[in-house]
Amino acid sequence: DCDIIPVATMFRSVPEVKEVDLSQNTLLTDKSLVPLLQKMKRNPACATLTRLSLRQCVRLREKAIQEIINLVESSSGLSNLKILDVSGIPFPVRLQLDFCLALGEHSNLENLHLADVGLGSNPVAKQCLEALFRCNTLLALDLSWNAFGDEVFGAIGAYVSQPHVHLRSLSLSNCSSAGTEGTDQDRQSEQAKPFKPVNLMLECLSKAKSLTYLDISINRLDLTGALILEDALSRHRSLTELDVSRNPFGSLGAHSLMRMYAVSRLERLHCIESFDVGNARGEAFQVSNPEGVYALNLSLPYHRSILRMLLKYCKRLSLSPKQAFTDCSSNLPSFSEDEDGIFQVPSSGRMSFTFSSTRSLGPEMYQEPDRIPQALTERLEMTKIPLRMDKAVLMVPIFESLQDKLPLIDALAQNFLLDYSHIELLCNLGKAMMVQTILLRLLHTTYSCQLGRYMCNLLASTKAQYYQVRQRAMLSLTLTPSNPSMHYSLLMGEACDFFIVEGLRVLDRWETNTAARLGYMDISQRGNQSQVRNELFEGRRPSCRSICDWKLPLYGKLEFDFVGGPRPPAGVEPMQEDLFQKFFQDLMHSRCGPWQQLQALRTLAPYFYLTSSQLRELLGAIWDSEARIQLFHIFYYRLADIWNVKVCRARFSSAEFDVLMERLGPTKFFPYIQPEQAMIELDFSVHDHKLALTVLMALYQKEGAFLAEPRYIREDGTQDELVTGVPRAWARYSDLPRAGNFRAKYLVAPEKRNLKTRMEFLSTVGRWKTPALKQEDVEWWSILSDVSLDIIRFIELLDAKYVGDLKQAFRDIDGDGSGNGGISLHEFEEYCDRLEDSRFAKNRRERFRAIFRHLDATQEGNVSLQEWAYLETVKAELDRQTNELYSFILWHFGGLEKAWKTWEKNLDGVLSQDEWSEGLEQAGYFGACAELFSIIDQKGDGVITHAEFSRIRTGHAAEAFGRLSAVKLSEFPLIKGR
Repeated sequence: DCDIIPVATMFRSVPEVKEVDLSQNTLLTDKSLVPLLQKMKRNPACATLTRLSLRQCVRLREKAIQEIINLVESSSGLSNLKILDVSGIPFPVRLQLDFCLALGEHSNLENLHLADVGLGSNPVAKQCLEALFRCNTLLALDLSWNAFGDEVFGAIGAYVSQPHVHLRSLSLSNCSSAGTEGTDQDRQSEQAKPFKPVNLMLECLSKAKSLTYLDISINRLDLTGALILEDALSRHRSLTELDVSRNPFGSLGAHSLMRMYAVSRLERLHCIESFDVGNARGEAFQVSNPEGVYALNLSLPYHRSILRMLLKYCKRLSLSPKQAFTDCSSNLPSFSEDEDGIFQVPSSGRMSFTFSSTRSLGPEMYQEPDRIPQALTERLEMTKIPLRMDKAVLMVPIFESLQDKLPLIDALAQNFLLDYSHIELLCNLGKAMMVQTILLRLLHTTYSCQLGRYMCNLLASTKAQYYQVRQRAMLSLTLTPSNPSMHYSLLMGEACDFFIVEGLRVLDRWETNTAARLGYMDISQRGNQSQVRNELFEGRRPSCRSICDWKLPLYGKLEFDFVGGPRPPAGVEPMQEDLFQKFFQDLMHSRCGPWQQLQALRTLAPYFYLTSSQLRELLGAIWDSEARIQLFHIFYYRLADIWNVKVCRARFSSAEFDVLMERLGPTKFFPYIQPEQAMIELDFSVHDHKLALTVLMALYQKEGAFLAEPRYIREDGTQDELVTGVPRAWARYSDLPRAGNFRAKYLVAPEKRNLKTRMEFLSTVGRWKTPALKQEDVEWWSILSDVSLDIIRFIELLDAKYVGDLKQAFRDIDGDGSGNGGISLHEFEEYCDRLEDSRFAKNRRERFRAIFRHLDATQEGNVSLQEWAYLETVKAELDRQTNELYSFILWHFGGLEKAWKTWEKNLDGVLSQDEWSEGLEQAGYFGACAELFSIIDQKGDGVITHAEFSRIRTGHAAEAFGRLSAVKLSEFPLIKGR
């Protein structure tokens, strides 16, 4: 005070004063400042003053503030004042309105600083701000560090969007007070959620056309505020600088801010300490992937922004809202755009709906398989943002200022299309240890440019780093849209895995649309038309109806089976046999592990078709059981002869078959053409299981078949043996029980097969396209696990006696050629009594009767020649399994003796079943191990002797193994130009 009093005295003689700056003088009081302001008012120099700063003069009280008001109001006072800074001065509440009224009437004021003046505590704060915004000349306003509620923020948003307001700079740092979210009724409830009042103002910023600078730092904004900012500022015409520092946007909010920064005219974005704090596992709106079910409360700014973002998305894809918005809780209102292109949405009420942008787009999945990859690429390009190089350069300061750079990298990975130059720039900015992370998370964003991907791979600093990136990102780099079927286990927090889920959701919706247009029935697992089965997120099934309607999380582990894609055209040509043998030979001699082989085969799968027999042989080259199941899953829709799939299925064990049935589903893996001897197990609580049972029952009634060993377990756990037979009403879906389990084996005589009906089910339910088939076109087959050991022993007896001519055995049993064309039980028993074999010494009569009942598929007490031919199919599988075992031993061990020495660990001269199973499992053999052990164990004493082991050798197997000539894959002819 004693220092400023002489200055006040000098003020009388000064003719002109441009600026008075007393900022940061915290010891000044009214004692000195009131005389100074009074002398200024009486001096003509006051009219020349353009800048007055009393910032942080915190000891000023009511008298000084009243003098300032008088100076501003007076015509002989501060009439030419352009800049006024009174930040930090505690204004008395009763003077705040008068002060603001005086400023609002000022005709020259351009820059006003009212930070931390206690304006937010005034009950009439709204009227104060209304008065301030009457000043038509005001260009910069700083209201920071004044705690405002939602009413005041709503008013600020309304004021800044008025036509007469020409603000270029607005500072609202640390102004947001706490509140509750929703309507007045919502806010009084116990379930009220935290609310950010500043959100009410943010959505109005799109109409603040003159704004060039905005500071909303330290306002506790989260990812909801980030989305509102993106909605409001993405198309702002003049805003060039935005400060959102120290708001807990978190990694999810970074997505919205980076999208906004990339498409807006912003040149500088300050986001210090904004991405590394906040909820990393919240439910964020994904602009590039907005499919899902929504329940919006339109009284909330965040929900209104979501609705506007969805409408913008529809506009970008040329979709009408009626096409994208379905299952609406009320009539869909009409949405219009104003002259600035802003969608007008209701500000009250509630709205729930399902949003899908793929219902009306996409290729015909079953008619245009070659167009699927390009269509998917175009679709993903439409939903992502191409990053301009000038914006990439502007992001450099942001990247360098962040302590944790992963949120920014993830935002780029989820929302942008990048090229080599962008990724190279980031790798050069990041440390050497970050190069692998950058490549792994951003490599898939260059999916439209194969050359760019290759060059990005070369950015790896070491060879080990290169291989690690390739291995982790392999699935995303080699996604096959025209053949996407396989089991997926994906980490949603990894951008490359999230990219896969995005693509598969689009493919799933496209196939659903195609099936609906073609009139196919719903064969999905949950009755939702989806090709996705067994989906688990973090070990639990998502609560959504379909994965297509699920808002994808950005964290956690997602597992599911995708069973869909184009079926082979009718009459398609499989890979030529000589070419396949070269291919198989190279695979057998490769040094790759089973999962590396699987990756290579999955990548090649869309470019050729296989027969069931070729697929069976190919599976034998993969020694890991899980990899084999995956490979069958991948090639299931690449089979050129689906009617012979039983040939391939026969090599799987019962446990592996159960896994396949669970993954593929009973309607898609139903044995439509060869259901004989199939044990069908179904769950009435699952949609496709019930549908499979209706197919089974329809076929059963059409063919007059027999369902053996039926069992029905009710919902309460009680068991019904169905002694009166399976209810005929079960042929109708609506009459099936709601829950419970059913099991039965399908038996039918060959002469009663209705191939036409089976093909119709294959086409209408399985969606396969097949040529017209005759009985002789099908390679009828049997599975050893469906056959008792006694039948196999019986076949061995007949094979030894008749040298493979089982028809001659039938004629001998049927009256030595003079019979009636059928074998009765009496004739069969008489013949079997003459057979001598020690393996049938115990319970001989009962065991032969069981064989007869198995052959008598119609249960009529008579075995026809066609029914007898069933033994031929068992013998064919038996011979093939034995040949495959011998070929495998030759390939893996070089001979039987070496295999015997390797497996016979106890040195007791015999192989126990444990030694046999362990030896084959460690060697990676694929086949019916348990059944083969029983077959080779001729004596039936539970061990294999050396003599019995030596009988594996067959001339046919040696011949088959000899066909594998040493031909390299590089000598193959091109396949479809590849």
